[in-house]
Amino acid sequence: MHSPFEAQDSPKQDPNREPRLEVASRSHVGMVRERNEDTYFTFVSQAGGAELLPHFGLFIVADGMGGHNDGHRASKLVARTVAHHILDRLYRSLLREGHSAIQQPVQEVMEEAVSLANQALAAAVNDGKEMGTTLTAALILGSRLFLVHVGDSRAYLMQELQLSLVTTDHTIVQALQDAGQLSAEEAAIHPNRNLVYRVLMGETMEEPVDVFTRSLPRHGTLMLCSDGLTGQIGESTIARTLGEDLDLQEKADRLLNEALQTGGSDNITVVLVEFDL
Repeated sequence: MHSPFEAQDSPKQDPNREPRLEVASRSHVGMVRERNEDTYFTFVSQAGGAELLPHFGLFIVADGMGGHNDGHRASKLVARTVAHHILDRLYRSLLREGHSAIQQPVQEVMEEAVSLANQALAAAVNDGKEMGTTLTAALILGSRLFLVHVGDSRAYLMQELQLSLVTTDHTIVQALQDAGQLSAEEAAIHPNRNLVYRVLMGETMEEPVDVFTRSLPRHGTLMLCSDGLTGQIGESTIARTLGEDLDLQEKADRLLNEALQTGGSDNITVVLVEFDL
């Protein structure tokens, strides 16, 4: 799918200003589950000097399906496969020859990574047991954000104290909201609010994953998280925490603690990326 953000111009670069990516992350089993089936991955490369490489940051959250066998294995396998393919095809090219070495469209590389991860799941199935996971993977390359998404793990962008949801949940409740059959308030308490209709399970996908790109603002915060966070705390709490005068790791810690204090009924994972471009 194409995003309306694609037409936006990238922010102009100040030659005297050094871009920055800072990452903080937390993951917790929660207060109810016996095993953490979430997986996250972060990779940041920053280079300085006369000939700067574009900033490169890869961030992944995958939430294994607790109702299926080996959800923790599924999330780990998918995150590793996606990270390996993107780093191999894109980051190694940057190291060899710089930005001009990337010949294949970045979105195409990310789609390939998801396809390979889905194939890896199919190959890993034992005795016909199903393994499934959500996937939200975000790549910051220079001043652009590239994202692939399937399931209900989310990506948010915080800019000038305004929080916006970047992804769309692949849940029955979200589909009912989109169709105008449920309000946001009704969706928040719906008994089937966690029922996901599209995930990676090693099977042929009838619908493609969401793939899109957009320009990033000069300064902001990107957040990836599993539904163990957003199922426990609302967007107003997230926005308030991200807007506080705390260092990034303190913000990640506070978000996790908020989710635990309100029940912690699922595994909780949060990845924060603060950027100056």
